[in-house]
Amino acid sequence: MLGPRDVQTLRGGLRQGERQLRALLVLLFDALDHLHSDIGWAALSVELLGGSQVPMERSAVCWFAWESNGLRTKVAKLLEDGKQGTGPRDLASYGEIILELLDLGVMTERTNKSIDLPDIYRLAFEIGRKGGVARKPVA
Repeated sequence: MLGPRDVQTLRGGLRQGERQLRALLVLLFDALDHLHSDIGWAALSVELLGGSQVPMERSAVCWFAWESNGLRTKVAKLLEDGKQGTGPRDLASYGEIILELLDLGVMTERTNKSIDLPDIYRLAFEIGRKGGVARKPVA
């Protein structure tokens, strides 16, 4: 049975965990806001990977996610009004888009050359991790 000191210790731990969670959520929302407002084309590129799992081969990123979902057309439309900056350096080349996303830190590359995403973007865009634990639905 827990004594009063144990309960007090647990409450303190829960409060600390809640503060850390709030700090992480602020970080997450700031990162996503930056991605959408400053480099919207990069957010769109990652968004089109939604429902898939990483890491994935470059060819899967390029053809499965981007070509089949019309990335070039969607990015061009996003950039029409000029409010989203200049976009990727070379919209015609998926390989160059991947390199730019790697430079921006939006994507990472594993030693076997497969493409991965930092968890902050992977979770925000509901992209799974191969071999990972399935997320429980939020009520």
